[in-house]
Amino acid sequence: AKAVAELPDLIRWTNRLVKPSGNWILWKGTDWKKEADFASLSLRLIIERPLTTGGRLLLLERTESE
Repeated sequence: AKAVAELPDLIRWTNRLVKPSGNWILWKGTDWKKEADFASLSLRLIIERPLTTGGRLLLLERTESE
């Protein structure tokens, strides 16, 4: 997902593929926080881990039921 699109587009494109109780695991660049506000996407960051490539591995979940 790092070079595919910004966070709002990724969530919109994949939302129907993630179960209501499911999570997103995304590989994003170091400045991923500039891409979107989690509250506006109804998401919560569970885990952020640095990668040796300089990017970040993100685990996201929905904050409200669909």
